Amino acid sequence: MIMPEDIRDKSLLTQEKLNLRSWGLPTTILEKYAAKGIENMFPWQVECLTSDGVLAGRNLVYSAPTSAGKTMVAEILTIQTVLERKKKVIIILPFISVVREKMLYFQNLLGSSGVRVEGFMGSHAPPGGLRTVHIAICTIEKANSLINRLLEDQGLDSVGCVVVDELHLLGDPHRGYLLELLLTKLKYMCLKDKSLKIQVVGMSATLPNIAELAAWLDAALYVTTFRPIPLTEYLKVNSGVYDVSTLKLIY
Repeated sequence: MIMPEDIRDKSLLTQEKLNLRSWGLPTTILEKYAAKGIENMFPWQVECLTSDGVLAGRNLVYSAPTSAGKTMVAEILTIQTVLERKKKVIIILPFISVVREKMLYFQNLLGSSGVRVEGFMGSHAPPGGLRTVHIAICTIEKANSLINRLLEDQGLDSVGCVVVDELHLLGDPHRGYLLELLLTKLKYMCLKDKSLKIQVVGMSATLPNIAELAAWLDAALYVTTFRPIPLTEYLKVNSGVYDVSTLKLIY
């Protein structure tokens, strides 16, 4: 049973954590965020991060609309994994172009903090492979290959977090099986070896079966409909335009 004081304490915690400086990030990273105009988080991001067990390493599955700031949640967990836990992070994205874009973004954000970020995509892989990097940005295929190599070399314990962007691709008829296989291997190995502490973080704007996925991954679940800019829908019928929420004729 949730008591009123529990709700009040949660609200106070959220307010305290809205400022990025409260998350213990290095000054160099805070300056990079500030240069992008980011000094505070949205309340939903704080609520998501402080969901039961997430900051202690529990798996997390969450859904938020496009432009709501989904990536910030994963970025905080990624940075904490690398700088505090001293573990590697594998970030999985669907396309080579997005991998390249995210690689450059993280290199700019974290490079001055001594964090090496590289991309694994197509025929490209950095010299030294995963062994020499802190954060690996990968396509689904490359991520699966990296996990296989780590299993062969018994090096899976070097990884602390696996982030899956666009988690709804599990349902893709062509590539979904590979992502499911990758996550199944991680789940199996963590069950087999209790010393492995690999946090799986999955996000998407569209996840119709999100509760089932969270249950499968034994993950904390967070869903929000928040949009920084409200979305207004209109419907055009013949020559008239109607507000969908009120069905009133606009013009």
